[in-house]
Amino acid sequence: MTFVRATLAVVALLGAAPASRATTPKKARPAGVASCRKAPKTCDARAKALLKGDDAHFDLASAARYYRGACNAGLLTSCASLALQMQDGRGVPFDPDGARALYRKACDGGAGIGCYDLALMYQGGVHVQPDPAKAKRYFARARAAYRKACNAGRLTWCMNLGVLYEAGQGVPKDPKRAAAIYRKACHGGHLESCANLALLEQGGKGVPKDDRAALALLKKACSGGSMLACGLLGQTLMRASRRKGKPVPAKAVKLLSKGCLDGSAGACGVLAAVHGLGWAGRADRVRSRRFERRACALGDPSACMVLEHSATRRAEALRWLEDACHIGDGEACGQLGAVFERGIGVAADPGRALKLYRASCQMGYPGSCVVLIKTGVRLPLPPALRLRMLHGACDHGVARACTLVHGKPAHR
Repeated sequence: MTFVRATLAVVALLGAAPASRATTPKKARPAGVASCRKAPKTCDARAKALLKGDDAHFDLASAARYYRGACNAGLLTSCASLALQMQDGRGVPFDPDGARALYRKACDGGAGIGCYDLALMYQGGVHVQPDPAKAKRYFARARAAYRKACNAGRLTWCMNLGVLYEAGQGVPKDPKRAAAIYRKACHGGHLESCANLALLEQGGKGVPKDDRAALALLKKACSGGSMLACGLLGQTLMRASRRKGKPVPAKAVKLLSKGCLDGSAGACGVLAAVHGLGWAGRADRVRSRRFERRACALGDPSACMVLEHSATRRAEALRWLEDACHIGDGEACGQLGAVFERGIGVAADPGRALKLYRASCQMGYPGSCVVLIKTGVRLPLPPALRLRMLHGACDHGVARACTLVHGKPAHR
């Protein structure tokens, strides 16, 4: 996982192309992968470039090959980037166990981003049983690695350190400290840190609310070459026009396009809404779906779910639902479990359904936990979370949950 993905978890503002789903069609093996042994950083750069640009250029599978080549040559941040694609099943087979192994390799080698991604998996129960203690330990290791790199003048990792404090990941939330870290990195020339600082100023978090200063920072970062900042600037202009009841200006759409084509799933999702809802003129569902597909391919499960809802063929809807589940949407996994339990458009598969319900419950989706309770399956959750889920199910009339909590069904 690159620092941009880590940042987007904090800076996405609206909520929520390759081929017809998140994984792109197979293309010819990219030239130059064999050279990764001698030039792993070049291969890492090529991989990142393949996750940007128009549909003809965007290629998840080839990016994964370059990341693998760089990882095999010892570039640990490439190992973490490859692991993220494996965790989500984007451009490579879905393999969360293999992803965890690569994250551990990166983390143990000193790459904080590997520790961070492992922490996120254990914190959110993403295709692994939730484990708050492990999450806390891996966040601490990420923090130590980020601080070491930041002290050595590597400003990208200063920004990632700020993200930990802003989001309260492994530490108490401290937006004031995050703002100080972003400001120092921004003054050092790290443009994405300027964008993060602007978002804090927009929300008045850790710093006085100052929309004018935030806008100036985003303009500075965008003009300096940060496409992430351009996308955020486009979102800012879009929201301002919507508040006034005016159409989204062409400048905002252009800025959002820059952010989307540079790899911002958030900007792609906003563009999809702008075109789908006709906020910049006539509604254009074809263009909207193209941007939803890109957002899904970049790892936004909400975009995959939008595509699932609008699919006209059952098989297509099922593929988008599977993509959303793989990327980590607990509700999508639960819905997919129901599909296989009931045999809706597929052969019924109770074993697969149970596995999906467990994955969904681990991610915190209550509906799937209730299904497991009713069928007598122990919830795959830490004790405290398991007890809260049982109490919630009992309050909603699930007799078995009441029996597990109180020793007898509740009287109604």
